[in-house]
Amino acid sequence: MAASDMTNPVLKTAPIPSAILQQALEWQVSFWSGESGADEHQRFERWLSTGPQQQDAWRQVQAMNTRLNEIAGPSTAGALRIKRQQLVRRQTLKALLFISGSGLALYGARHTPQWQALAADYHTGRGEQREITLPDGGRLTLNTDSAVDIAYDSGMRRIRLQRGEIHVATAADQQLPARPFVVETRQGRARAIGTRFTVKEEDGRSIVAVSQGLVELRPQDVDAILLVNAGERASFDRSSLSPLQKTPQGGEEWLRGLMMAERMPLREFLANLGRYRSGIIRCDDSVGELAISGVFSIRDTDQTLTALTQILPIRITYVTRYWVSVSAR
Repeated sequence: MAASDMTNPVLKTAPIPSAILQQALEWQVSFWSGESGADEHQRFERWLSTGPQQQDAWRQVQAMNTRLNEIAGPSTAGALRIKRQQLVRRQTLKALLFISGSGLALYGARHTPQWQALAADYHTGRGEQREITLPDGGRLTLNTDSAVDIAYDSGMRRIRLQRGEIHVATAADQQLPARPFVVETRQGRARAIGTRFTVKEEDGRSIVAVSQGLVELRPQDVDAILLVNAGERASFDRSSLSPLQKTPQGGEEWLRGLMMAERMPLREFLANLGRYRSGIIRCDDSVGELAISGVFSIRDTDQTLTALTQILPIRITYVTRYWVSVSAR
């Protein structure tokens, strides 16, 4: 079913899962950016044909699109469509928030982590990585399924991690006095002191691993500080800090498109690999504890799955492209 067939502005009364509504919004923002090609439209058609909830969600987003056109007028609406990158995401989503009124409840409200990640300055999808040059010349790399906001002002250089994992290589600030460089998460902040480090948000905790220099960690709700040196890592939630640990080997291999495993249970390995591909990898209990070691590609996950069958007594079954089952051979 083509996108043009789904412009009926009638809203359904049945509730639509917020995750599906978010997907519909992501498609709308992608189309408004003007950067979607034939492959993107084919993926959209497949998503739209998945089921009636996807179609209902698309109708609802299109109804909001129609209301935006009516309120903003042709010239303003047209200008919104030609914005690029973060301006598209920020401005169009804010416009949708403005005109949707009470319908916001259907989206889980603007302050949910999902919405904030969708409206972020930069983000990556499943299996995608992206490198950004920061205003001061530093480098920021987003891992799979990650989102950040970047806010530099006269007093601070701030990165807001909305979702996922990032790697930062800081640069000396040319402004005097030098501004602090801070990565903020929902759990607190990490202040860098001439360094290279990663920050990952997972299961309500922020995990920081330092490969060069020094990073100061501060949880959000307590007056506590932990200094993490090169070769160390630590995690924190809003009210506590973990003890320092030695950074495990391979912690930055994802920057080169690789994942390292050392006697890792297959179930855990597949869960990590699943972060880099769309869909589900199901692991049968009978093989979940098999140990896997080696270095594997995360840029070609199908190749990695095939490689597993050559070193373990397992079978890989593709139920669909997006549903993979791993069982005993």
